[in-house]
Amino acid sequence: MVRPLYEKKAHLKTELEAKELLEHSWKVSLNKLPYSYAPDWLAFDGDDARAWVEYKNRKHRHDTFPNYLVSLRKWMSLRDLSEKTMLPSLLTVEFTDTMLCYRHYPNDISIIHIAWAGRTDRGDEQDMEPCAMIPMRLFTPFTEKGIREKRQGGGSQVLGGKP
Repeated sequence: MVRPLYEKKAHLKTELEAKELLEHSWKVSLNKLPYSYAPDWLAFDGDDARAWVEYKNRKHRHDTFPNYLVSLRKWMSLRDLSEKTMLPSLLTVEFTDTMLCYRHYPNDISIIHIAWAGRTDRGDEQDMEPCAMIPMRLFTPFTEKGIREKRQGGGSQVLGGKP
């Protein structure tokens, strides 16, 4: 049975807005990847690939839960891409109150707790699966300064510069 695609037009609009903000702040271009790839984008500085970037949008505050959960399959794919290409994988999450970024670097041996978790609000039994539980303390803030400057037409080197 084919799973339904839950990505809606509103989500794609939010993703495009986030893409533009990240490109402006990091001074890179984010190329949309085919669905066969785990991350949403590959960041480029000119012709040089800089990072794999996955974007998520959540409808709650960043401090609602102690951990951020992501599908174990996606987590393993992001780690594998990072290890094989020697590029960091960035998990960028926009919450209702802030935007945060978790960076996985090649050869990072951080231990992430694995749990059976997922959504229960859609009645889709495949929404429950093995998930990587990433402690929120491992995320880096995407500064409000960067967001304000983007809206006012200024530049910003967010998260210590380029990804």
